[in-house]
Amino acid sequence: DELQRWVAHLDTHSVPHTGIIDTGYGPTVVFRDPDNMQLEFYVHPDPVVVTRTINAGSAEAQRILRGQT
Repeated sequence: DELQRWVAHLDTHSVPHTGIIDTGYGPTVVFRDPDNMQLEFYVHPDPVVVTRTINAGSAEAQRILRGQT
């Protein structure tokens, strides 16, 4: 729920981000600051509850991860 609130906040402020992705260590949202420094919010998941909403290998996620906003 917390990551979903951050996604909504970033969207409200037109900040490009990956959405909630599974990077292998839990649900993660990746975005970049004005100096193009990569920042991440992540949650160590309860293995029973983990869901994946966007593939980290998707074109959109890769664009953000590479700093191509």
